Amino acid sequence: MMEEMERIMKYTGTPEPRNVSPSSSQVVAVVSSNNSSPGQSSTRRDRPHDDQISGKKNSRKTFFSNMFGSKDDKKKYHDIRPDVSKIVFGIPLNQAISVARIKEEYELPAVIYRCIEYLVANDADKEEGIYRLSGAAMTLKHLKDRFNTEGDVDLLHQGEHYDIHAVAGLLKLYLRELPTSVLTRELHMKFVNVVDLLDRRDRINELGHLVSALPLSNYTLLRALTGHLIRIVQNSEINKMTVSSVFAEEFVASSPPNSSNFSLPSPRTQVP
Repeated sequence: MMEEMERIMKYTGTPEPRNVSPSSSQVVAVVSSNNSSPGQSSTRRDRPHDDQISGKKNSRKTFFSNMFGSKDDKKKYHDIRPDVSKIVFGIPLNQAISVARIKEEYELPAVIYRCIEYLVANDADKEEGIYRLSGAAMTLKHLKDRFNTEGDVDLLHQGEHYDIHAVAGLLKLYLRELPTSVLTRELHMKFVNVVDLLDRRDRINELGHLVSALPLSNYTLLRALTGHLIRIVQNSEINKMTVSSVFAEEFVASSPPNSSNFSLPSPRTQVP
């Protein structure tokens, strides 16, 4: 099986570089104060001083500011409100690619590329329990929020060190939150049913046919994941991760075939 996995790398290579009214008593009180009682001569009320007028205006301003928010409050809310046009998690694959990609005509979301790039550079394939152990929840949330705010975050070259388990967890989280399987709704069950083929050559041919039928964005994502996971599996004696571990359901965001019968196909030769 490892020979097949290595052979696919000759085709794939590695990944390329979001109305208040007054009460009736108040009305009565105002009317009473403005009208003299019977038998009494009406007298002109003194004009209120400027400071009294200013005080009333300030009180009205305070009242409406507390109820509806001041201009400063609204500006502050506008400044901290996330840019929904940059969100990449939980949206269709093609939409995430349009938000942030590494380069033109490379149909891979930036978040996938950045995670794999960081993990490879930090020898994640030699880390025991990679993709099995969980990273720090706060780090994971921080990274997700950054990608959803900025679209693309260069994890490797920004001068910060992140726990590789958190970065691996971010990659898993992105795949889990995809609205549809990487293998697509239409082809998902056909991939699963490949395990029913008894002949190994038939399985390889059928998987090759199905991979070729994937949309370009799904194929590019599957290719990037395959290249990365081959490296993980090749160091399973160190990281203690087997094929069945790395192709687990929670990682691929789909129900993969049984790993003992799962052979990687030769992908299409047309690579972006």
